[in-house]
Amino acid sequence: TPYILLGAYYFIIDKLEIKTNHFLTSLQSIPDLYFSLPPMQIIFYIGIGLFTIISLSSLLMYRNDSNISFRKKTSVIVLFFIISLFPCFYFIQYRELIIIAAPAMAYLFSYYLFQKRKLIYSNIILSILIILVLAKFILSFDISFL
Repeated sequence: TPYILLGAYYFIIDKLEIKTNHFLTSLQSIPDLYFSLPPMQIIFYIGIGLFTIISLSSLLMYRNDSNISFRKKTSVIVLFFIISLFPCFYFIQYRELIIIAAPAMAYLFSYYLFQKRKLIYSNIILSILIILVLAKFILSFDISFL
């Protein structure tokens, strides 16, 4: 519906052809895969990626032991997570797009930590995750504007 209304608006102001061509050329552009990240962000993304893969595999392994309602909900969350990764990889230079995948990753992390039998392992993993987040925040803080 928004595209129909937007198309009607551009048709009324006689800019439909120009805007359509601009939209199509922006869709056909290849994203810039050559970008530079600071080393701390690379370590952060590798750590979060490994933790996500571990928690996703744990969720998929123990999913069959649960009831049907839980399997349906986890199927939707895993599908949402996989679909939300596509724009993150396509526009990889924009680091803010990882927020799209954040709710599904939070569920995966919490389920993985909740599933652990020994509390010491959950505490160690959560401590590593908190250290990664704090180190990324502290080391990527820009003081040039002060």
